[in-house]
Amino acid sequence: MLQALQAAQAKLSDYYSRTDTIRGDLYAIGTMLAPANKFQFFSTNDWITNGATDIERALKSVYLHTRSVLHLNIIYLSLKHL
Repeated sequence: MLQALQAAQAKLSDYYSRTDTIRGDLYAIGTMLAPANKFQFFSTNDWITNGATDIERALKSVYLHTRSVLHLNIIYLSLKHL
């Protein structure tokens, strides 16, 4: 049983360490958007002093970019049907 738990811990550590290499703060943004987590995960003292504001900025940047792309697509589709 102990071996299984150690193997599981090693696997989770491996997967978790890979989240640091995901481009564009995708893991953090996904965590923020998860209904169970939202911003609570990032409201601990560790995150407040180590970059929660950077992650919030990344989320806002992705949101604004996506919103502008969607807006342009809506305009394009509405003009296409004229």
